[in-house]
Amino acid sequence: MSPFARPLLLLLSIGCFFASLPFDAAVYERAAHGGFFMLTMGWMGLMMLHFGWCANPMLFLGWAFLGLAKRQSARLITLVLFSLAMVFALSSYVTLDVLDMIGRNEAEMAGELEHYGPSIYLWTLSIGIGLTGAILRWIEGKRELAAAQSTGR
Repeated sequence: MSPFARPLLLLLSIGCFFASLPFDAAVYERAAHGGFFMLTMGWMGLMMLHFGWCANPMLFLGWAFLGLAKRQSARLITLVLFSLAMVFALSSYVTLDVLDMIGRNEAEMAGELEHYGPSIYLWTLSIGIGLTGAILRWIEGKRELAAAQSTGR
């Protein structure tokens, strides 16, 4: 991996995340939930067993490990964190679309989900870029380990 690839992927991932915040994430008939709203209020979905928001702490920890990980065990942790973040992020699509549960209340004030906004796609892209970086770092670590073993170190 190029010495510039890891910082570039990290910055792209962080940039996509912050770019997602001002846009709408989910657009309903009579309301829209923006990215910043989903970030700050999404933790309340955990009370209703909606786990999509859990991708955010995994993403933040993944960024830290991607930026700092030098040992193979830390690279494995990075890979696991970004993989979990992707699973949680994809579960948010299921929650929003199939279960149609976020943004609804007893009064049906938000209405049916019409479409996803750019925010949710940028957020998922951010996680995907981080996952790509974690996979490349893992492969790089395996190659370094194989090279070290072949030279007898």
